[in-house]
Amino acid sequence: MNSSATVLGSQLNLIQTYLTGYFMVPVYMFGNLGNLANIILFFERNPQLNNICGLYFIGLSLANLLIIDIGGLTRSLPFLTNFNLESTSLIFCKCRLYFVHFPLLLGRYFICLISIDRWMVTSSNESIRKMSSIKNARYLIIVGTCICAIFSIHASIGFEIKFDRCYAYLNSSYSVFFSIYNGLSVIIPMVIMKIFSMLIIVNIRQSRRRIQVIPEVTASTHQTSTRHIQQTNMKFIRLALMQSLSFGLLNICFVVYVIYDFAISGQTKNSDQLVINGFIYGVSIHPIYIFSSITFATYTLASAKFRKECISTSRRLCTKLLRRFIH
Repeated sequence: MNSSATVLGSQLNLIQTYLTGYFMVPVYMFGNLGNLANIILFFERNPQLNNICGLYFIGLSLANLLIIDIGGLTRSLPFLTNFNLESTSLIFCKCRLYFVHFPLLLGRYFICLISIDRWMVTSSNESIRKMSSIKNARYLIIVGTCICAIFSIHASIGFEIKFDRCYAYLNSSYSVFFSIYNGLSVIIPMVIMKIFSMLIIVNIRQSRRRIQVIPEVTASTHQTSTRHIQQTNMKFIRLALMQSLSFGLLNICFVVYVIYDFAISGQTKNSDQLVINGFIYGVSIHPIYIFSSITFATYTLASAKFRKECISTSRRLCTKLLRRFIH
């Protein structure tokens, strides 16, 4: 590596160090606390695990914790400690990549399930609504988790240490596959969420029209009997829509990078270009970890009912802890 690349690499590495230490590490800390709070809150409101969407949100939060702690924190250590095990241990390189891509894929799978489930429960078609059942949900969770775990093995097979980085095999068919996979693993969930988000909005509008044409004699009884169910459904619908929006906004940078990287993959790069590409990759992947870290804040902003449940659950847990300490 020539002197100009060394100087440029040092400058970009310093920027990454400041960005990681002063921004990303606090984000990871908040993400751990937020996802743990999500799990506690959804489990407190659903101790029997019989609420379908709540079950999906718990699964998503668990996947986010793996992404943050295995992906984000291990990626931050080299910038904070100047010790990069990923560039010296091939076993660590391969294992880390597997346990990063597995929860990433699983989290996107859960996000799609959440959007599809909210479309089902808002449908006017009874047969579609019946498809949203706890039996189907548990089946989808078990089968989907197994498929994601098996499919993600490619990451531990196709990576090697190159240029002091854990790289997909360069100039190989796997490198092409990995670029396409990276793009599609973001684009497909975005398309699914966009489609079902629009269908959810259509279903809600149709539902409101049906409620308006109910005769006045039966309207009061009908509204009273369905109000609680509608409030619960609307809470999860708001969470699903906000989740879809934040996913699209925070993953678009990585999609652009993947397309750019694939477009220049056949070009011969000098030392400066390799350093710059590594920096761009590092910056583009930060929003993925940010998305996994801000779910609690997203849910809090999206739903007043979620905020109320969060406050009431916090009070209840604090009361239980105080009673234990007192007695």
